[in-house]
Amino acid sequence: MLYERIFSTAHILAFGTTAFLFNASWHFAAHQDAPLWARLCAAVAAAHWARPVEAALARRHARRRAART
Repeated sequence: MLYERIFSTAHILAFGTTAFLFNASWHFAAHQDAPLWARLCAAVAAAHWARPVEAALARRHARRRAART
């Protein structure tokens, strides 16, 4: 199931979006790519932001599954 995986679609989208925006803003501010420590901090923040989305998707999926049976 999608919601039983370690990295779900919500996590992947949050990681990708956050990484792109973070690296783009760092590049425009410093005119260089973001260092590894900054990218890791952005990945941790993306995981933190994806948890409520993941929980909401799991609750919605559980409600739909319960309504079908």
